[in-house]
Amino acid sequence: MTLLSDLRAPNGAPVGLGGVFDLLRGIEDAMFHRGWTVIGSVFKASKLHPWKAPVREQLHQWAQADLISHRATALNLRLADNGVIALDCDFNDCVLMSRFMRALQLRLGLQKEQLFTCAGKKGGKIFFRFQSFDGYDQLPRTLGPTVYLKGHVGEGSFKQELEVKSDLSTIAGLYGPVDPVTGDGIVYGPYADYPYIVDASPADLPTITSIELQGLGELMLNLVKQGGYETAEHQMMEPSVLDHEFMRACAVLCIGLSYYALQERTDFGLVTFAEAKDYAQSVGLYQREFLPLLRFIGQDLTCELIEHLLLDNALFSPLLEDDAQMLRSIFTDKSIITDHANLLSNAQSVFLNSTAFHYQLLLIQSAKHGIPALPILELSQTLRTLLWGPIYL
Repeated sequence: MTLLSDLRAPNGAPVGLGGVFDLLRGIEDAMFHRGWTVIGSVFKASKLHPWKAPVREQLHQWAQADLISHRATALNLRLADNGVIALDCDFNDCVLMSRFMRALQLRLGLQKEQLFTCAGKKGGKIFFRFQSFDGYDQLPRTLGPTVYLKGHVGEGSFKQELEVKSDLSTIAGLYGPVDPVTGDGIVYGPYADYPYIVDASPADLPTITSIELQGLGELMLNLVKQGGYETAEHQMMEPSVLDHEFMRACAVLCIGLSYYALQERTDFGLVTFAEAKDYAQSVGLYQREFLPLLRFIGQDLTCELIEHLLLDNALFSPLLEDDAQMLRSIFTDKSIITDHANLLSNAQSVFLNSTAFHYQLLLIQSAKHGIPALPILELSQTLRTLLWGPIYL
């Protein structure tokens, strides 16, 4: 969140309320000349003039005049002119926002500097050019479930919702009235240390497809299942029986790969779980082969389970206690890989069935970015190579 008192002029002096309008005039003019359609607004509301029909040049003239007269206090973008959408992360939970941003980067194969953002009081927005393959793709209004922090169902200050905006989006200026006592207030700025949308042209934005949006909805679902949220119907968002089965399958396969990797170095001599675990820790096997894919699909709880079993990290989530206890009873220090042949085979089927959608997403990304499939598919190394153990049983 950015405050008015945080804004600085080029010489380092505070901008203050009086300087905000000159600052906005410069932003509006620069964005207009980079190809955006910019609307002068009163906070979030574009109510000073009609905004749907007028050409962008007229809206530009009105915005400049309204900023000079201080009638306009913020700027909106008319997104449809550039085929742009904004993922509006209306998250009151800053932890969910940071987890979503991290997972989104992995899911879309993008670097931080490619994600142009904006933030007001809470959450943030990320901007994309929508790529429609047949011209008939329907944009959803929301992605994933709308949830609340536990015990606060119906309270707007505890709501978490991922929206898709394709008409207007506020990107600069005052979020609301300035506090008459402190003279301070919230202003729009970038989210955290990500690039700010006011510095981008439409062509700078990454593209996103309908199937990738669908994947982000599924990602949102995974994340809120792990965060202790409730739906509007007072139902707790928790991992299902199938979710727990998938988490255990990931852990089993990661342990199986640890066995196999060490056995390969010892000419396939049988090794114990304790030895396999020590080896995996020493070479960072989990971090290299599993962590990227699991982060890609938003499986933070799965990572916690594996890190508890294989790296001896503490277990924090009570949702994992039964899974951890079950697997600890199976993988004892002296157990060997042949003790778990059926378990590994079943885990293989669960894993591949559950990740088929993500495998296709990776292939689509490869084609979309015009690069060979292999570099992107290295994110899902386990989809191709982690099953060595069962093959050699």
